This record gives sequence, C-alpha cells and structure tokens, in this order.
Amino acid sequence: MSRPSTPRRPLARVHGSLLFAVLLAGALALALTGCGAPAGAAPGRQAAAPTTAPTVAPTTPPAPQPAQAPPDGQTYFGVHLDWAVDTPAAYTARLGKAPMVYGVFAPFPLGGADAASLSQKVDLIKAAHGKLLLTLMPNDGLGVVTEASAADLATILAGYNARAAWTSTSASRTR
Repeated sequence: MSRPSTPRRPLARVHGSLLFAVLLAGALALALTGCGAPAGAAPGRQAAAPTTAPTVAPTTPPAPQPAQAPPDGQTYFGVHLDWAVDTPAAYTARLGKAPMVYGVFAPFPLGGADAASLSQKVDLIKAAHGKLLLTLMPNDGLGVVTEASAADLATILAGYNARAAWTSTSASRTR
C-alpha cells in the first residue's frame, strides 16, 4: 500500500516563511538582549558607559546577555495585557507582584500611529522595570518583510534601548 503524498509548499513560500522567522528572531533578540542590564549591574541602576569605543560594527547585534535566574524556589512570569484598558502599574497593583515580561502585539511594518502606540507601551514597561516581548504581525503578508522594513524596525528598537534605563530583576517579580 502506498503512502499518500503530502502537498509541498512552493519554494518561494518556504523562503518567505524562513525570512520572516529569521527577522522575527533577530528583532526579538535585539529587543530582549539589548534591554537587560549588564551582568553584575545593581538593580535600579544603569551601568556605566564603557570608556573605550566599541570595536564591533554598529550593525552587529549585541551579544546575548546571560540569563537572569530567579532566587531558589521563586519564578519569573510575564503577561499580555489588554492595553486598551490596562497598564503595567494597574496590573501590578491588582496582583501585588510585578511581571518580568510584558507582551505587545504590533503590526509590521510599524507606521505612524502604531509606532507611537508601541513607544508609549515601551515607556510604561520601562517605568515598571519590565522587559518587552514584541510579537510582530505582518498583516499585509510576508511581502512587507523587506530589508528596508527590517532596518526601520531595528532603528526603532535600538532607539528604545538607547533611551531606556532597563534594570535587572527584583524580588517583587517572583512568586
């Protein structure tokens, strides 16, 4: 008895999906690894700027930060808020504990109002000493995922990292 054949995806769709996955992974790596304080930084303090110029080209993504483990017996957690009616501060007040990560869904590429909305959420997350988990949604198809749109996103994310004083974790983030 022969096995039924499975339909194959056109090669262009496979490459488009792969490109999207690579760009999404890169954007998330930039957003998450660039937002943490360097290892050894005190909670609530921004690390001092290096005294020498970096030797890595500006287009090279930052090296991954070591994972921050919670104290023994405790757990970090994250949340996707209904941003239309909730804020990190209100959520933390209700729960009594602050999440480590706040998820945000955003259309891709980011346009005027969407970029402004994301920027506002980043400021709220920064004020809560949280981390951003950005989920990008190319609602107009993978054709919008171009080198130019990825470069625009990288510039936006680098701007968030530059203006943020992301802090390391605190005991209030554990349960």
